Amino acid sequence: MGFVIDQLTLLGLNGREVRVFTALATFGQMNMTMLAARAGLPRTTVDAIVRRLLTQGLLVSKKVIGHTEYYVELSDVSHKLDSLIKKISPTAVQKNDEIIVNKQSVDFNNLKNLEIFEESDGSRVGILQSRYTTPERLVGYVTRAIARQCVIDLFAHKQALEGLCEILPRGSLVSTRHSFYRIPTMHCSTHADIILFHNKVCFLDPTHEDVESTQSGNVIAAIRNYMNVIKESGWRMDFIR
Repeated sequence: MGFVIDQLTLLGLNGREVRVFTALATFGQMNMTMLAARAGLPRTTVDAIVRRLLTQGLLVSKKVIGHTEYYVELSDVSHKLDSLIKKISPTAVQKNDEIIVNKQSVDFNNLKNLEIFEESDGSRVGILQSRYTTPERLVGYVTRAIARQCVIDLFAHKQALEGLCEILPRGSLVSTRHSFYRIPTMHCSTHADIILFHNKVCFLDPTHEDVESTQSGNVIAAIRNYMNVIKESGWRMDFIR
């Protein structure tokens, strides 16, 4: 059950929403009164939760002889979860957990798509690098975020952080406001750099410089949860060494 709860949390569900969802997934189609009894929650609470889960596409409603019943279409939920995991989950670790960092000189001031930081003044920004992004691109993210007075949570592997230190003045990275996490390569994003803002998530392809963004509450909650799990793993650095 713990594994199932972890998966549902990844979709952005809170504790009560998990109870409602698992009640339907376990006992099958039922009306609101039965669902409240199975979930052990007040009907008014369950009613609000069901409306949210319907909006998110995690439940299905069906008219049955004058009333409405609800059920879970597990295949649909599975597809949503698979799609999300593909965006944030790593592939197999390379030998010796090493990444080849592109040493080609790049004018990071001209990197594309950094305008995504323009509306982030003073907010907290989470940056999770992909396995193949360059230190120069990380510099672009960090300098733009600092310029907008953002509070930064940066998650990057060792070689990328070392490259970052070689490019940026060390003093610009040392701040009690910012947090840097040196993470194993296996915890980096597979393909896209992930930038988490308070109201959206952006996925930037470091190879083709494509960008996708979403304001989906589910995706924002899932990425935030993933970053919080990393934060709890003890990889924070007090300053870049």
